[in-house]
Amino acid sequence: MSKKVLLVSILLIFLFMTFGCGGGEPSAGDENNITVEVYNNTDEIIISWAAFFGPDLDEWGEDLLGDRVIEPGDTVKFLLPVANEEYSLVLFTYELYVVKSVSGISSDTYVEVGGDNKLPVLVENNSAKDIALFFISPSVSNDWGEDLIGGLDVIPAEIGRRFLFIDPVPEGPVESNGSGNKDDSRPENEDNGAETEEREIPEGSYYDIYYIYADGEEVVQFDVLIEGKRTITINE
Repeated sequence: MSKKVLLVSILLIFLFMTFGCGGGEPSAGDENNITVEVYNNTDEIIISWAAFFGPDLDEWGEDLLGDRVIEPGDTVKFLLPVANEEYSLVLFTYELYVVKSVSGISSDTYVEVGGDNKLPVLVENNSAKDIALFFISPSVSNDWGEDLIGGLDVIPAEIGRRFLFIDPVPEGPVESNGSGNKDDSRPENEDNGAETEEREIPEGSYYDIYYIYADGEEVVQFDVLIEGKRTITINE
């Protein structure tokens, strides 16, 4: 499959989805234009495609980056005409891995990719089902944290490749913040149906993973080593 065909396939999926919001602080603009400011706050990811959807744009999305790229640490501003309809944006790497998707753009919007100390993790969905929710949390924490996809977006089946940004494993004890307690997700013992005993957490870059397919099926994995290339492959 060529990259052009793959891009069209991915954009087709996003075209019929409602993207998770990712905008933030607005920057100054004028009354006739909307300014979309994209800041690449990563150390290693290069953004090569900025596909915008909206009024007076190609129905399959238009790449407004052209021959440019957004290098780590760089900021690029896009100007869009004010319209009665909202715009959406999907950012890709050169390999067509999704970096971020943003919806509901109707005014000046600030989009940050990554974040201070955030680690990029590439999720490869080789399964036959879309993934709707994805949580990755350090094993030393008892909270799942927030859904890293955004709640309204998906990682498409078979072709889905998306970067998620996770917190590094903290040093020392972690206090619970009460969100998404992992005790509610721990698998039961197959022999007697009782909850598993308190586990011994290994030292190192170990994370717990919890994702939910679009059909509602849930998968939980504990103590997954994520380091080096930092790739999670979903094959089931």
